[in-house]
Amino acid sequence: MIALSQTLVGHLRGGLAQVVTIFSMFFAGISGSSAADVAILSRTLAPEMKREGYNLAFTAALIASASTMANLIPPSIMAVVYGRLANVSIGGLFLGGVVPGFIVWHWADDLQHFFGPIGVMRKRASFGEFTAATKLAVVPLMIPFIIMGGILTGQFTPTEAGVIAGRLHCFRGDPAAQPRTYRHLPRDMALTGLLYSIPMVTIGAASVFGWMLAYLRGPAVVSGWISSAAAAIRS
Repeated sequence: MIALSQTLVGHLRGGLAQVVTIFSMFFAGISGSSAADVAILSRTLAPEMKREGYNLAFTAALIASASTMANLIPPSIMAVVYGRLANVSIGGLFLGGVVPGFIVWHWADDLQHFFGPIGVMRKRASFGEFTAATKLAVVPLMIPFIIMGGILTGQFTPTEAGVIAGRLHCFRGDPAAQPRTYRHLPRDMALTGLLYSIPMVTIGAASVFGWMLAYLRGPAVVSGWISSAAAAIRS
């Protein structure tokens, strides 16, 4: 997907910075996690941006802002967790996040193009290079469409969609062809649980706080304070 992003925008002004934004949009449709986006961008593109002379503060701000698209573009983990807790249609949340996600990418790309550093402008990629990069990226890029299509048509639930996407990644990685990758599976599973726990901790704390407010009748108490203050002012 990085190669595909480079063939699309690598020749433009601030090409590598624009690669960050478009790759983040592609990867958001696979990971659904802003934390995962930050992790992969920091390890892959941030060192290259440093070598091309981009300011570290600009690089950090760009990666942080571009990674927010993962909370909007399906399959967003935050949308799944919110849908479960609030009893809202997850498919509807996914559909509602597509357009805002593209708007965030569009504005981030435009701001970088007109106001960001120039960077290194590479040679425009040929059609053959674009075709080769697309062939390599087509399978992971199909995952959001598989998930959205399956959920909206009722073929499987959001939980089953995650399992299907994970199985597709495993087959794409082809561990049978590279047996040494099996020993990395426990580490990858542990990292997956760690990344998934980040939004879950936030949502869990918010749920506990909401339950506490309801149990202690927080809104009624605050309303009583306001009424008392208003009566005091009138008197």
